[in-house]
This record gives sequence, C-alpha cells and structure tokens, in this order.
Amino acid sequence: MSGFDYSKWDNIELSDDESDCHPNIDKQSWFRMKHRSRVEREEREDDEKQKLVKANKDDKERIAEIMERLLETEEEEDAEGLNEEIKDLETAITKRDERLAAMEKNKKWNVDNMCQVVEERTMIGKSKDKTTKSDLPPHLAEAQAAREEGRAAAAEAVPAVGPKDEKTEVMSYSNFVEAHEALLEKYIATQSMDATRDLLHAEGEILLEEHASSYLLLTCLEDEMNGYHEKMCHAARQSQVVSHIIELAQSLRRPPQDVVL
Repeated sequence: MSGFDYSKWDNIELSDDESDCHPNIDKQSWFRMKHRSRVEREEREDDEKQKLVKANKDDKERIAEIMERLLETEEEEDAEGLNEEIKDLETAITKRDERLAAMEKNKKWNVDNMCQVVEERTMIGKSKDKTTKSDLPPHLAEAQAAREEGRAAAAEAVPAVGPKDEKTEVMSYSNFVEAHEALLEKYIATQSMDATRDLLHAEGEILLEEHASSYLLLTCLEDEMNGYHEKMCHAARQSQVVSHIIELAQSLRRPPQDVVL
C-alpha cells in the first residue's frame, strides 16, 4: 500500500515498556518516572512551538506593515532598506517553519497524543420495574425485605480486595510525596549514620513506607541523569539503609521500626 506513509509510527513511545528497566529497580517506580519525564518533555516542546508560532505571526505582521510603507515611500534608499528587512524576516520565518516541521516529524507518539475524542455520547435507556410481588404474608415480606437491605449495606461496606490499578497507584504515590516530600528530602540530606538512625526512630512510620523507597530510587536516577554523581551516591546510601531495614523486618516478621537499632 504505497499510498500511505507509516514512518510517523516509528516513534511510538511506550511508558510501560519493561525492556529498559533494570532488574533492581521497581517497575512501577520506573514507569512513573518515564511518564513524568515524557510529560515534562512534551511541555517543553509545546512551549517552544508556541514561541515559534508567535514569532512567525509577529514577523508576518511586520512584513505587512513594511509592504504598506513601500507603497507610500518614494525614496529609493528607504525602499532598499525596507526590502532588505523583508528578506531578513522571511529568512527567519523559513528557519522557524523548518524547525516546526522537524519537531512534528520527530514527534514521539504515545497513548495520550495518538488519538483524540471527537464526540462523546451517553445513551440512557428507560429502566424497567424489577419489583416482584411477594407471596408471603405482609409482615413476613417486610422482614425479608429488611434482611435483604441489611445484606446489601454490609456488602457495600466491605473494602475492595485485589491489586490496585495503575491510576490508583500513581495517585496514591503522588499524594504521599506531596504530604511528606520535605521529610524525604531531609532524610536524603542527612549525612551521619547517627542522625539517620535518630530520624528513622522518629519518623520511621513514614520513611519506611514502600512509597518512600520508590521516591529514594527515583531521586537517585534523576540525580545521576542530571550529572549530580556525588549527590546520587549519598542518596543511594540512604536508599540502601531503608531497603536493608525493610528486608530484615520481613525476615524477622517484625515492623520495620522495631529493627532500627
């Protein structure tokens, strides 16, 4: 099918791709970091596109103004200078258009920008009356109805079990970080092991949570990717302290706070 160009789909980006995930890194934390990096990159690209489009618009308006002046001026020198300015503006517009075309050609496609909702519609049908007439005497029918209502209320009160979906996990992690980010950064910045121990004694209920471990790992990755190697090494040490405490607590079947000596 030579009539279609499928090359644009060569840049599909999957945030849940496990091929580049190190076995020692939590997969959900890795997916969250990739998603956040993708969102930040798209925001930067959108900001650059808006600036390029605005600059082109301003230059085109300037060209229109110069064209009007050329119709009015009679001085040859003035006309020559205005024509040179038009050429410079057109050259700048051409370069911006080439940059916009390159960004569109090399655009990374993902689940958020591959498709868009054009139309939404909700169809609501007429509800049927599902009530049935009971053959029991009135007082027994009322008692049976009360028992059924009690069972339904009890079923609704039981919390749902099973694994949480990805959206719920991300929201839970985001809420945890928003509430305790200052404490987590304080723990990462702690230098001595004695101060680390004291902080774990005081705030172990938060610092020894699973989300805290994920935050420490992501901090290590971001520091290394940004070139802060020494800072990454220190954050990795603090992360290993937490990981070893949690593993020891699991082997002893004790709460993590109990094994902080």
